[in-house]
Amino acid sequence: MGPALLLETDIRAYAALAVRLAEPDADRTALLAEHGLDEDAWDLLDDAWQERLSAAIDAMGDSDAVPPLVKEHADATVKLSAAYALERI
Repeated sequence: MGPALLLETDIRAYAALAVRLAEPDADRTALLAEHGLDEDAWDLLDDAWQERLSAAIDAMGDSDAVPPLVKEHADATVKLSAAYALERI
């Protein structure tokens, strides 16, 4: 499975790249190229994941539960953000 396909299908891979791209000193062009993407392709991918996350929330209705996809994304984002923060120390 190529890097772009993995990003389209794995919320953890998507979260990992999003965290790296959000770093203040990130070389976005290089990071995206490593994954076979450019800014336009990233925007499409990001929009698709945001729509999936929103749909998962909407599907829960008035429930107080956190949808599994949203929890997996949040957990991955927190874990990866902490790991990158430790690397900079």
